Amino acid sequence: MLCIIRVHGRDITEVYSEGYWIRKGWENNLRDILLYLYIIYNHKHSITMVSDLNKFIAKSVDELSNKFSSRKDLLEIVGVLLLLRRMLYTKANVLTSEKYNDFAGLVRDSLPEAYKRLESMYPILKELDLRWLFSFDRDADVWEITNLLEYIHQRCQEDSTDYVSDEVDAEVFDLLYAKTQYVKDKQCLRTPRQIIKLMVALIEPNTNESVLDTTFNSGYFLLEAYKRIQYTLLPNPEVVEKDADGFPSVPNTKDNIHLFDQQNNTYLEGVEKNEDYYRLGILNIALHGLSSVKYVKKDFFDFCRQEESQFDIVLANPPFGSRKNTSFESSIRDVRFETQYMDIQFLVRILQFLKPGGRACIIVPESSLTKTVRDYVYYRRLLLEEYALEAVISLPAGTFSPVTNAKASILVVHRTKSVERVWFYELENIGYSLDRNKRRTKGLPLQDCLKRFSDRHNARPNGDQKLGFFVDKEAIQKNNWVLAVKRYKKPEYEPIEQVDPQKLLAELMREQQEIDSSLNVLKELLR
Repeated sequence: MLCIIRVHGRDITEVYSEGYWIRKGWENNLRDILLYLYIIYNHKHSITMVSDLNKFIAKSVDELSNKFSSRKDLLEIVGVLLLLRRMLYTKANVLTSEKYNDFAGLVRDSLPEAYKRLESMYPILKELDLRWLFSFDRDADVWEITNLLEYIHQRCQEDSTDYVSDEVDAEVFDLLYAKTQYVKDKQCLRTPRQIIKLMVALIEPNTNESVLDTTFNSGYFLLEAYKRIQYTLLPNPEVVEKDADGFPSVPNTKDNIHLFDQQNNTYLEGVEKNEDYYRLGILNIALHGLSSVKYVKKDFFDFCRQEESQFDIVLANPPFGSRKNTSFESSIRDVRFETQYMDIQFLVRILQFLKPGGRACIIVPESSLTKTVRDYVYYRRLLLEEYALEAVISLPAGTFSPVTNAKASILVVHRTKSVERVWFYELENIGYSLDRNKRRTKGLPLQDCLKRFSDRHNARPNGDQKLGFFVDKEAIQKNNWVLAVKRYKKPEYEPIEQVDPQKLLAELMREQQEIDSSLNVLKELLR
């Protein structure tokens, strides 16, 4: 590794290493210089052999996640640092002083000032409690994270002619989120990204529609809805590359963001009561360049009742199980409804938010589709008699591991007149292993599911049930309104080879003769 250090008397003035002069106000700070050189040396020997930039970013994020795994605030730190870097290098940069013309110098020398300016670019950040950021200058971890993030950008800029800084920011945050998604709260049931994409594709959001995420968490339901609409606005959507799960991967370029902002009036709103996830969601949405989102920091059950019947689409993965201390009383289509079960309460409220003709895609625990408790039976009946339950898609056990191995299902519901039959489909895998490791498996099972759903009305009535099947509402009513796929899926029997009884008897007689002959020989030997 080539390294040149310029000195003036006793002062270190500049360091040149791997194509970069890295002075930027680091005079007399030998510790910072040696740290930076160590980082470059470490990366040059561990990841520069990776030619694919996506693999490089993934490996870099793995290193970042593993090295700082004890930091519960790692996602917030990385999110804010990436936004600060974006502010520094944007054409609309308000920091024009030569003193702050590099990312590391900005973080080291002027973080409080820079963050105030960042709030002027992203006013929503003013609502967040991020005062702890001002201790960055005394945090050695953050200083190293800053250099690692800068190195990722430098490497991508060197090796790619299509380098887009905002895309790299979003990719880094997405990968880090996936790596650390169970660190903050072991009980938080977060939805796998590929399942979110499937749900958005099932519901097909269009331009000028309003979309609500009832449990905003980190914002990925709204983000994927935004990307899906963005995809429909592209002049040549067929040329867009597909991701590993077969879904369109729309580049996060300024042109695509501008296209979305100019050509539609889509309204996106998210509700989240948890401070940590609310903060992560805002940072995530900002890093992906999405500006047309309304955030509501409130318990979903306290969400303003004036919002009822105001949304075209509702996407949700509400909390599983448990009861609330208080009973919830409401009505659906003038039908009075009261329950203490949280999952039922969520579902009822979600249905109330739909406009006439609106649609919802909801994840529910499979146990709620089979329980014989009066409240559960009643809500399933309402789903079929007061709404149009279009589909029940069963997810495999382990979809939400390691938090839980409980099975769940996706419900696709429309606020239209009830349907006379419901489509059922059982997903046997989701494209990834169902353990903690989430290793990639063969095939595109989510695309198969999506295709079967789209073609369900053209399928043969008595075809292969693995391809999905319809069940009449009358049959569901006879089964106590149970909506579990396994209740209606016909058992599969392996064909049994039929043997001619005469041949079987002859074979048994032959074997018996051999046994008798062996016994006679043994008797002779024992005399």
